[in-house]
Amino acid sequence: PIVFLHGSFHSGWCFAEHWMQFFSEEGYDCYSISFRGTSESPDPLFPDVKVPNIEQHVVDVLRFNRVMNISERLPILAAHSFGGMVAMKTIQGNLDKFSAVALFCSVPPSGNGPMTKRFIDTRGWEVTWDITRGFVLKDAAQQPQLCKKFFFSEDMDDDKVLRYMQEHFRKDSN
Repeated sequence: PIVFLHGSFHSGWCFAEHWMQFFSEEGYDCYSISFRGTSESPDPLFPDVKVPNIEQHVVDVLRFNRVMNISERLPILAAHSFGGMVAMKTIQGNLDKFSAVALFCSVPPSGNGPMTKRFIDTRGWEVTWDITRGFVLKDAAQQPQLCKKFFFSEDMDDDKVLRYMQEHFRKDSN
């Protein structure tokens, strides 16, 4: 089985159209977790907490794995962006609970701060400003061109980007 972990501005929906369908056709059971605080997924123990910390996400992944008792085979964690950091934290001390981990465009273990500094040093202020306004100021959930730049290919149809923004990104970035 494969358990998908999403990145920032996303929730479990982001794997449904392509990734889960593809791997299901290849014979894998597929699951996708929406982290607490995304896609209107409240924390049942702390409903007032809007932004859970990474340790809470790790607990959720381990609990999902245990409660679902997914399979006799150990699951694969497949994680994108922020989900990659959650996956890395999850396997610390829990390597025996997973058969593999696949990370794509993962946030590094050091977090986004050092990565942003590298961007300033190597790519200049314009790219760094786009990243800051896109993620910190959450403009990527409001501006289609910025959303497309960060999350989709250049050739994706603008109407499809707007659909994703309206259906998902705006509520996943709150």
